[in-house]
Amino acid sequence: MSTTAHQNLTESLADITWESLSQVMGIQAKKRPRIYFYLSPQSAGSLMDRSLYEVDLVHRQQFLGEGVTLKFPPAAWVSRFDQIPEEVGHLFAITHQVSTQRILKKRNLKISASQELWSMTLHECFGKFAHHLVLGLKDAWRARPKGRINSPIKIWEFAHREGYFLAAKLTKAYLDGEISTSELKKIFSLDWYAAKDPRGLNYLYSILNESPPTPDFKKRR
Repeated sequence: MSTTAHQNLTESLADITWESLSQVMGIQAKKRPRIYFYLSPQSAGSLMDRSLYEVDLVHRQQFLGEGVTLKFPPAAWVSRFDQIPEEVGHLFAITHQVSTQRILKKRNLKISASQELWSMTLHECFGKFAHHLVLGLKDAWRARPKGRINSPIKIWEFAHREGYFLAAKLTKAYLDGEISTSELKKIFSLDWYAAKDPRGLNYLYSILNESPPTPDFKKRR
């Protein structure tokens, strides 16, 4: 199959995922940002005007065979078709979540470790939620993370694992009819970036009947 055909299939599955999320969330969807299959003709020039960090990140994920989403402006790249729903989920959250839109307007704003952890957890949860809606719960993450968070990579690992855990619970609750569209929509209206009172995340824990973690941000001595 040619890389052009890969890109066309990527666009088709992305459109299906985008429309599905719009209906599940009860949100009138905005125009979907671009998603590229690595090395397709359409991806040529897709990294122009990006920072060196962003270019390096996309190329590193390509080398690892993984997908990646950039926030400003939003766009995504994938190596495999099964990565598409998750990256589209990230694009949907970036495009529609209220506090994320506010943060993106302040490009040079620095956020604390706790803000990064809580917001990343929600973004990873929603990306994997989109993945499970389209591809099922077969590969769902069932365990919660533990341990001290004393470096940027630990924040990344904790947020992904906790987000994946919450996504599995959220998907099952939604498919079982225990979570309504209005509750899902409310998550998008709450603040994802508050340092001391992460209302969006706390609300998600409450509707899933889960207790929030108490991560340790202490640095090594």
